[in-house]
Amino acid sequence: MRARPQAPAAREVADEAFLDLWAAIAHRIDHDQFVALPTLALHNWAPERKPRRHIPIDQLARTEALVPIVRWAPEGQPLSRLDRLMLAATRLEAHGIWLFRLAETLAGRSPDDSSTPTALRRLVRVQHALRAQLLAEAAELSAAPATPQQRAVLGALAGQGALEPPVLQAADAVLGIGARRMREGRRQLLRRHLPAQHRAWLSAMDRHCAPVRTLAHRGGPDAAVYREAQESLIALRRTYTALVQAAARPTAAPLTKAA
Repeated sequence: MRARPQAPAAREVADEAFLDLWAAIAHRIDHDQFVALPTLALHNWAPERKPRRHIPIDQLARTEALVPIVRWAPEGQPLSRLDRLMLAATRLEAHGIWLFRLAETLAGRSPDDSSTPTALRRLVRVQHALRAQLLAEAAELSAAPATPQQRAVLGALAGQGALEPPVLQAADAVLGIGARRMREGRRQLLRRHLPAQHRAWLSAMDRHCAPVRTLAHRGGPDAAVYREAQESLIALRRTYTALVQAAARPTAAPLTKAA
């Protein structure tokens, strides 16, 4: 009999069905310390039809209908809110691949480089598109069935810092929103569920994007673009948080554009 993955806070409140689901997916990827919902989601959704050739997973998730490998909802029942939240997290990562690429574009760039504001404008466009995508997911999520266990599970994961999507952490490493709003220990908590290579990449982005972040203390059009990028990230993160809260509530109205 295989050991259950170690999820200290979630173990205290999650019921057996969730722990069984958790263990099944963790076993598939040989991951013992497995508590981050976005990572769980990414390994639990597959294209409905098998592609005829190798296609990167982010492209598959952008272009193909996805189905869960292991479901929270019983077979034959509609997908639950937790299932829907995991699907939204998977699509967010797939479409958000451009945030990683833009982060690498901005790494080491001087704030006076003519390409810096162009990359920041693209960052704003991607973040607006991701926010619109999350809002589009909200109606289906709010209409899906919910259980008290789901609420308890999400609360426990939130307490462990295990709900923050990697794409949002990548944008944050560029724009420095988290550095202003949380202690270093809190930032490391959000990252501790990621693979070591990914954590190292985020730390490198923290360092290499420091010159770009000096735009926060300047005036002029380039600084205005930087601040717009920060504001769009804050709005995107709030929308994702609202989606998580909608998944946790017993009943919830669909998100509005004001969310």
